[in-house]
Amino acid sequence: MTVRKRSTKAPVWKSWIFLGTLVFWTIAVAGVTLMALREFRAASQVDAIIRSKLSQCIPVDIASKQKWFRDNTHTEGTAAWREIISLASDIEFYSYISRMEVGGLYDLPIVGNGRLPDMIEPDKPWPVDAEVNEFLNTAQPFFDKIEEAAKYPAPVWQPIRFQGISTLIPEIDQARDIYRIVQLETEHALYHRDSDRAMRGIKMLRATADAFNWNISLSVKLVHNTIVNSLGDSIRRSMACEIWNEEQTLQLLEIIGPQLDVQQDWTEICRGEFAMSYASINDPDQFIELTDVAASRLANILLLPSARLSYLESCQNMADVGQGGIAGLEKRAYEFGTLIQERKQLDFLSSLLLPAFQGIADAYLRNEDARRLAVTCLAVKLFQLKNHRWPDDLNELKQIGFTSTDWTTLNHGPFGYDFDDKRAHVWSYRHYGEGEWRAVPDSRPVAEPSAAPEYTPTRTHSLTLSR
Repeated sequence: MTVRKRSTKAPVWKSWIFLGTLVFWTIAVAGVTLMALREFRAASQVDAIIRSKLSQCIPVDIASKQKWFRDNTHTEGTAAWREIISLASDIEFYSYISRMEVGGLYDLPIVGNGRLPDMIEPDKPWPVDAEVNEFLNTAQPFFDKIEEAAKYPAPVWQPIRFQGISTLIPEIDQARDIYRIVQLETEHALYHRDSDRAMRGIKMLRATADAFNWNISLSVKLVHNTIVNSLGDSIRRSMACEIWNEEQTLQLLEIIGPQLDVQQDWTEICRGEFAMSYASINDPDQFIELTDVAASRLANILLLPSARLSYLESCQNMADVGQGGIAGLEKRAYEFGTLIQERKQLDFLSSLLLPAFQGIADAYLRNEDARRLAVTCLAVKLFQLKNHRWPDDLNELKQIGFTSTDWTTLNHGPFGYDFDDKRAHVWSYRHYGEGEWRAVPDSRPVAEPSAAPEYTPTRTHSLTLSR
């Protein structure tokens, strides 16, 4: 009888399982090793970038942000401006209580819900002129304080407690209260053709803008731009009052100042936003406290060095948008938005930053055109004061030291201009909503009903200069 020997050879299917397992774990270990190497290299790059920024005194965390803010502001006027902030809050409270009166007797413009007339007509006083006057009399000590504080160097340091994206900056909201009250004072002076008082108000607006010119975040910059724009708006509106002499007109041109260095301004804002957000990346709990579960997942992702490196690259791309200055800024901001939206792991940060960045790019363009419009109006008036006639066209302004850039918009050609025996008129384009611009008309446009819901005028509007 033949005895069959039991085979000690493993079945073929078991060999394949072993081989497959071996290959799987080999690939897994290799993958983990490659990921570890990738994260190690990314960590080294992140560390190098952060050290480079610190060596250039660029803030990257709360401590360096605090130092940067102190180094780039002045403390001499801190106490004076804090007192002004406190007074503004008290005056705003008074205005609020006043608006509660039966019949809306104290419904004031600018500081309240009252409407500011589209055009200053000194021969037609405000219906609430007496109420405005009463309010402003209450605020006179406040204006005296601003005049005194204006002598201090700016921007002015304030005790802000930086906490990454959780940072609260109530001072910048209070700055809005200050400029609203001062703007009402300026407009009231213009209606009464009080040139000295109006000049005082315009100088106070400039002092307020300079005191709070902090490039620490996008939201702060947007508020600052609003203050600067209201300054230019008051100057442009003043042209209808025929109150400025040659010396005062030159003062106003100095107050408006030259074109902003957008490249430098943009760079500083990007650095400020980076310090805010990167400090929060190092403290992921801030995302969880401020948002939802998706944000907490983002916080965990951003713990990976590769994700941080990707974020740093996005920050650099964001800073590069400002390279080249204001020319082409809007287009570069749009292209940056398209780029950063492709970085899926940063969707949350994108949702925080992108609308503000695109808004600030648009604001830079409109503010510069508004500044040029004010300069053009003042240049025409200065020409008339020097030559006792209106210029035949804007090119004649070269005779008194201006260039074609001064009377030309960034993207819509030169401003419109015409005159008759009594008046000269300067006008610009109109903004009809996001992305919709109308070119500067060849002839002076007829005023359109600003109450129409689809019509949104910019602050660069048609102006009249009296002889």
